Amino acid sequence: MKIALILARSRSKRIKNKNIKVFINKPIISVTIGLLKKTKIFDKIYVSTDSNKIAKISKQSGAEVPFLRNKKYASDTATTNQVVTDFVKKTEKEIDYKYVCCVYPTSVFIKKKYLIEGYRLLSKKFNFVFAATRYSYPIQRSFFVKNKRAKMLNAKSFEKKTQDFRDTYHDAAQFYWAKKEVWKKKKFHFDNNCGVVELPSNSVQDIDNILDWKSAIIKFRQQKK
Repeated sequence: MKIALILARSRSKRIKNKNIKVFINKPIISVTIGLLKKTKIFDKIYVSTDSNKIAKISKQSGAEVPFLRNKKYASDTATTNQVVTDFVKKTEKEIDYKYVCCVYPTSVFIKKKYLIEGYRLLSKKFNFVFAATRYSYPIQRSFFVKNKRAKMLNAKSFEKKTQDFRDTYHDAAQFYWAKKEVWKKKKFHFDNNCGVVELPSNSVQDIDNILDWKSAIIKFRQQKK
């Protein structure tokens, strides 16, 4: 049995009520729940939240909320692994499932084919599988700015041609597959036991501020067309 678990705490700081803010015509978490339901991959879709309001909207959208998350796991310092582990420990005796796909409420670009690819990689040889995308510019040539002065991350990279650098990637902040027993071990980090599903740039949009939000709306509408 495979479940999707959406982590949706309240009190987002940079975008007020981000996880239930209306995205085009409905709360963004409702958009994500709807997309997950359409994939027909998951036996159940759950939401972990500390908010009664988020819980109500999630239930109306077709997800289940077995309990309200403890405030301890709804702080800025609580990690994804801690929240998923808390959910697993509180539900594993009542709910029979083997795989947990952790999803963020703002994952409005999530697609069935990438979720399936992630599950297949997990079932074959990896402990964890997550979505990532390629940097469009070599990060080896990146630099810091302090008092309007530039300081390169690695000065030796300045003279190298961009095509000579290896491709680098970053977490797409979209989905994370693992068996529930692996989540409980709290050993999620990027290593040789972690598989990667590469997403194209138009399927990725991190939403941390209002400009990200507006970009996501534009990108989402373009894909719908």
